[in-house]
Amino acid sequence: MIVRYNFPGIYAIINKHTLQCYYGQSAKSIGKRWADELHLLRNNKHHSIHLQRSFNKHGEKCIGFIVIENYEDFPKEHLQHALNSHEQQLIEQNTPNYNCCSGGKSSFKLSEETLQKLRPQRKEMWQRPGFRESQIAHQLRVWKDSEYKEKMSNIQKQSWENPEIREKYITSSKKYWSDKENRKKKSEAIKKFWQSKEAKEKASQHSKRIWSCPIRTQEISKKRKELWANPEWRKNTIEKQKQGKKNRKAQPTEQEPT
Repeated sequence: MIVRYNFPGIYAIINKHTLQCYYGQSAKSIGKRWADELHLLRNNKHHSIHLQRSFNKHGEKCIGFIVIENYEDFPKEHLQHALNSHEQQLIEQNTPNYNCCSGGKSSFKLSEETLQKLRPQRKEMWQRPGFRESQIAHQLRVWKDSEYKEKMSNIQKQSWENPEIREKYITSSKKYWSDKENRKKKSEAIKKFWQSKEAKEKASQHSKRIWSCPIRTQEISKKRKELWANPEWRKNTIEKQKQGKKNRKAQPTEQEPT
């Protein structure tokens, strides 16, 4: 069945059997683009030899289509650049098996100057009234599909098992948190979030919903037991807790003025 999404965006074609994928884009309609991709695959004419061979071997039922991001409200004059940038980023980070090149129209690399121009546009798009809500609603609809959740979970696990991808993520995370300005911004954002009564209420309701579900409670309990059954994990956790207590005791307390 062809999924009809009549908006521009980034998509992925996934082999449900091998979990290998292909990233693509469309500046007009990703639903139409998916129909074109399927037509090429059915006629053995797809430009990605690896994707075509996989399709021929496993059959059409093993091929799935996933919307990565909807660019419907993105400014048209910068749309193609944004799609190229996003597609290239996905391919570089995830090294998909079926993409034959680095992505983007003509597979060119965007300059830092162009990227600097695109970032405010993308930020402005997410700040538009209703856009964030529409994206969240779309993601909620997608994640209700148990098959989709399982596919994405397997893809993430498979990516994390790749030493190169894991090393990239860890290096990027360390670089981000080593910057004092980034740590300060995050700290201020968290403080600002918890100062809002509405945010506290939402967080409380979310927590109650999770713990009111017996299945979810059992899953969390099971995972915690498995972690504590690991001697190395238990030892490291206890040491961290002891070190945390020492650090708190070592911190000077503010004396009240007399």
